[in-house]
Amino acid sequence: MKFQESAIMVMAADPTQSYGRPFAESVLQWFPKWFPRQTIFQKTFFLSTITATLAFVVMGITMMIRQGIGFFSKYLFHIILAATGVCGISLWLLKGPDFRFGYGFMSIYCIFFLAILLNYFLKKKLQIVGWFAAVFMGSIGLFYYARELIVVNKILLKPPIPYQMPEEMTEAHFPDGTIVYIVKHDDSWNAPLPVANENEFKELNPSKIGVSIQEGFYCGRSRP
Repeated sequence: MKFQESAIMVMAADPTQSYGRPFAESVLQWFPKWFPRQTIFQKTFFLSTITATLAFVVMGITMMIRQGIGFFSKYLFHIILAATGVCGISLWLLKGPDFRFGYGFMSIYCIFFLAILLNYFLKKKLQIVGWFAAVFMGSIGLFYYARELIVVNKILLKPPIPYQMPEEMTEAHFPDGTIVYIVKHDDSWNAPLPVANENEFKELNPSKIGVSIQEGFYCGRSRP
């Protein structure tokens, strides 16, 4: 178990180290090497999580000063949810800081923060903040996936491959006269149907189950 835990940390935090040795670096040692390797989206996501945590702390202290001990009973659900998110993110960061493991915790945590933030501004009759947040988040997604969208667009608009026929093709005849076209170089392309690869046809040695091809074939070894 310790080996798997150490290997995950090496993979996520510092892949230059050997997987065979225990990972012994502290957060302060591996974090400066880990953070620059992340993408702009991952860096933004991580910093947004830190910002949300600081905002939660400031809001919590401010409201506790104003409302006293009643703050805890009034916002118990929010406190438990925020604390659960912090614990999950801390576990991810300290035990396996690969973003594939952390997206779940951080996504829910940041969505929870945005929900509280938007709820606050909407109660203040500042509906424009919601539109601003939607445009901002959409812009981040568009910026991050713009390159992928260009690649996908090129693939979708790419012209079809030229019409091609097999380089070599022969015919195999069943007793009832049915023809199967046999290709020799795994290049069926636009060959007439039914078509089969020569090696597979010889290995399977098929025979028809019924009158039509649609009824299927017996393999040579399973023929009744």
